[in-house]
Amino acid sequence: MIGSSAGTQDEAIHWAIRAQDAAFDDWEALADWLAVDPEHALLYDRATIAADEGARAVAVVATRTTPFAALPTVRRRPRLWLPLAMAASVVAAVGAGLTLYGGTPAPAFYAVSTPAGGRQELALAGAVRMVLNGETRITLDRNDPRFARLERGQATFSVVHDPDHPFALHVGNTLVTDVGTVFDVERYGEAVRIAVGEGAVRVTTAAGGVAASAGTAVEVDANGTAVVQRDQDVHEVGAWRGGQVDFADISLARLALRLHRASGARITVAPDIASRRVTGSVVLDGDRDATLRELSAVLGIKVALEGDVWMWSARTVATPS
Repeated sequence: MIGSSAGTQDEAIHWAIRAQDAAFDDWEALADWLAVDPEHALLYDRATIAADEGARAVAVVATRTTPFAALPTVRRRPRLWLPLAMAASVVAAVGAGLTLYGGTPAPAFYAVSTPAGGRQELALAGAVRMVLNGETRITLDRNDPRFARLERGQATFSVVHDPDHPFALHVGNTLVTDVGTVFDVERYGEAVRIAVGEGAVRVTTAAGGVAASAGTAVEVDANGTAVVQRDQDVHEVGAWRGGQVDFADISLARLALRLHRASGARITVAPDIASRRVTGSVVLDGDRDATLRELSAVLGIKVALEGDVWMWSARTVATPS
């Protein structure tokens, strides 16, 4: 049960109904409202689901009273024009968080996980496809294929945009909404990186919202601050699916995690070099261990295999005798 004020619930209903209108173009204001409080996104999602179901109910009634050839297209109107029953279902769903959302079953969440070094491709209804990198966990909803929550790891998404029901990816306190696109999302603790290969996405955090189009990336830190980078190579978005691990100005600790996801190799980084920034690319094909050993020269560090763990440490400099 959500302890939301009636005013906030009304605002969620207002935005949900307006956003379903084909002529709606106030996306910036909607993103700003969603960014005010994480609860806004939850209320908005509930209102959207209920509004969709209410509109379908109106269409069903129309088919019973109107000849098929004359059946009009159902248009979602501002709240005051909603049929009473439809508005009531929206209010009930938003305010109470009941097991039914305007006649639709409550979310039926399930999780998909991959082991380190593994990958899994998923194709969902609603023209949503995703590939999960290794050691990744994502939560999906059997009753809403346009919802996903990335719990950990990395995934690349290919989404056909539906203006009536945009794909919404939740990553901690960050919300990524598609505008018809191919994009990659990496979660690193509470930090998030979104790289856009095609189309555009809207990234909303507690600190505000930003738009990112193809060729850009957005880095969101643990505080919700989003920084847009405009030099993202679109060919590198999701390149890990082919065994290529790209890295541009990231820490050795973060690179070790990327390599662990992609290859399954366990890597421990010495604290004194963990924050060192590196840039480059590694292709993991053929002999994995040989490739990891070669990183010593590429990264300028000492690489040693101890048991089944790769140890990264600083190179020792020999002192002249």
